Amino acid sequence: MVSQMKKSLDCKKLGTYVGVTVAAFIGLTTVAAAAQQPFSFIAVEFMPHDQRLAAAQAFVAASAAPGTPIRVAEAALSRAGVYCHGGRVVNGVVSCTLTSVAADSGNDSQHEVTWRVQITPDANGAVAAATVGRITDGF
Repeated sequence: MVSQMKKSLDCKKLGTYVGVTVAAFIGLTTVAAAAQQPFSFIAVEFMPHDQRLAAAQAFVAASAAPGTPIRVAEAALSRAGVYCHGGRVVNGVVSCTLTSVAADSGNDSQHEVTWRVQITPDANGAVAAATVGRITDGF
């Protein structure tokens, strides 16, 4: 009987251990998935105001690094929500934009937000340089 009780307690301990391990794994998986969400120019508008431009600059630096083929950079920017106007070079740059309407959190005002990424191509059709800017216009 004592042996049977010991086995029962061991099973309960094992069940608790497995339950805690599974819960921890699910929690870590959820955190990792959230951290790996793809960048989006729309989503960046929900970040703290002072972090938005830096986040966009880091994304553009990684996605449109010098030497990256223009089409590859355009595809990454397109997945992030900007429109590259067919990849046309105008005045020496490919201009990609996204315009949306945003509301200020402290009041009822709205404003237009435009993200503009400008890619300067090199002679071989790769990125020579890329910049990003955020422009707001109140209504």
